[in-house]
Amino acid sequence: MVMKISEFNIQKYSKSSNVLQTQNNKTFEPVNVQKSAIDIQGNYNVAFSGLFKSAQCPSAVNIFEPVQMEPMKEYYISQDTSFMLDNYLLDLKTPYITSLISALKPNESLIFGREGINLGNMPQSVSRRHLQITKTKDGKLTAMDLGSKFGSKILPDIRMADLSNYNCELKPNTRYLFPYNTVLSIGNQPICLTDLKSRIMSLKDSQKLIIGRDDACDIKLNDNKVSRRHLQLEKYQDGVIVKDLNSTNGTKYLGLDTRIKSSIVKADYSNISEERILEKNTPTLIPNDCQLYLGRNFTLDMRNPSIINLLNKKGEITIGRSYDNDIIAESFYSKVSRKHLKLQKYGTKIIATDMGATNTTAVIPKNKIKAFYEGAENIELAQHNIGDCYLLASIYSLAKNPYGAKLLENMVTVLPDGKYCVKFYKEDPIYVKPDELDGQKKQDGSEKYSVSGDLGIKAIERAYAKLINNFDDGKTLFMKIDDGGYTETSLYKMTGIKSKKYNTHFHSMDKILSKIGYDNFQSHIITCTTPYSKSQYVDAQNRFDVCHAYSVTAVNPIKRTITVANPHDTTLRYEISWSEFSEYFDALIDAELS
Repeated sequence: MVMKISEFNIQKYSKSSNVLQTQNNKTFEPVNVQKSAIDIQGNYNVAFSGLFKSAQCPSAVNIFEPVQMEPMKEYYISQDTSFMLDNYLLDLKTPYITSLISALKPNESLIFGREGINLGNMPQSVSRRHLQITKTKDGKLTAMDLGSKFGSKILPDIRMADLSNYNCELKPNTRYLFPYNTVLSIGNQPICLTDLKSRIMSLKDSQKLIIGRDDACDIKLNDNKVSRRHLQLEKYQDGVIVKDLNSTNGTKYLGLDTRIKSSIVKADYSNISEERILEKNTPTLIPNDCQLYLGRNFTLDMRNPSIINLLNKKGEITIGRSYDNDIIAESFYSKVSRKHLKLQKYGTKIIATDMGATNTTAVIPKNKIKAFYEGAENIELAQHNIGDCYLLASIYSLAKNPYGAKLLENMVTVLPDGKYCVKFYKEDPIYVKPDELDGQKKQDGSEKYSVSGDLGIKAIERAYAKLINNFDDGKTLFMKIDDGGYTETSLYKMTGIKSKKYNTHFHSMDKILSKIGYDNFQSHIITCTTPYSKSQYVDAQNRFDVCHAYSVTAVNPIKRTITVANPHDTTLRYEISWSEFSEYFDALIDAELS
């Protein structure tokens, strides 16, 4: 019978006794094991029922590099030694094990394994009785692999990190095992290993992840206090082996990611349950899964991996309308300042600072995230880099109709896991991930990112692309919908509302609009299209692109005018006469809402 550590019975064996004695002084007869089960040569200690032999002369080995232990052979070790029991790291310097070893009397041993001293997380690959640590008569320590199935290795250069010693500097060229939620300081850069977990987990056993200032490093940090090759990371089960590469300014352990320096953060919104406005020039902790609204018409979803990866890579990014920002708001978003917002990583936390922007920055917690921030009826579009004018024209016309706006809002649901669920008419739900919403790399090949559009519209765009199986062309970070669709088709696929198409060359506008019933325009969703031409525009004023879909936002029967909005920039609205409309547009598509 063997007592486990969870029962507060630490197995301690005495070479001068034939019984097993535990900390609570209970005694057990030794387990009776048939010698014939294992072929063992040499003398045996009766305390181990003849299973483990007692070596007479331990190997005098000075261990400076990993050594694969031979079964049933004793090795002199120091109190600083670590072992790899198959893939399980056993560090004798952990305070608990140190206390057990200190309590050993001469000729007493500790047995580590799944039925020995089990620290609660040993995998099945560790044998029942895997490793023996013995204090010799003269007070030295020896170690012996007890014929384990997958063997033992002595590791002199791995240390189990002391997580109680905050702001501790790592010894150079020493390998420490840390958990993933560890925060380290490299030069002026605080980093959390959790942020690098996916990259570390993808490493092969022999690969290392190098962090430093050199271009050849896997992760480059632009900080003069960071050495050219500063830090090395290796994967290890549920942790990370960290090694400072003898850097000039060293590496410090700052604690786990729940510890944030108060000198950096001035306000804490990380656990808010309601919308809050950032104070100007005040570094503020924000939730990692929130939305940010800059100037009330520019949206960032912080669950978007494209944005997080950029932030992880650079450590600090800025957002605004000027081109020297990392994320650029197009000029369409005039309420965003040229330098509006700064985001910084501190461990796994995100710090946001409103850089004195003219308009506010709102922080929306996870429980309040919605697809349409101010309601679908208030959306404006600037999607000029996506060739889906027919879809956007339908969406914009829907948004400008009270009933249509409600249809759009009910079309998109934000799920707790960050995905957007889009439900079209008679279709199964389509799920859109945050990284499919925004974060498009600019087409000039630079590392700049442009984020545009209300996230509800982005979710509908991406879902529609999936519906028609029209996927990414490889040039952008998300799917692209090509030209060639029809507004009546997209409207029906989204809502089930059928449209009528009127050819403006065969019917006068008076006749078309009288059929529509323009006296009650609010009950209609109207779009229009321009004909194909070899020229770029259909009009001399270069207002209307050829082969393009537009949204009709107003009809004035008194002035006999119609107002048309370009869905790729809805600030471009044109009020033209009915006769001009018949000249420039070849079709008017109307859907009546009953």
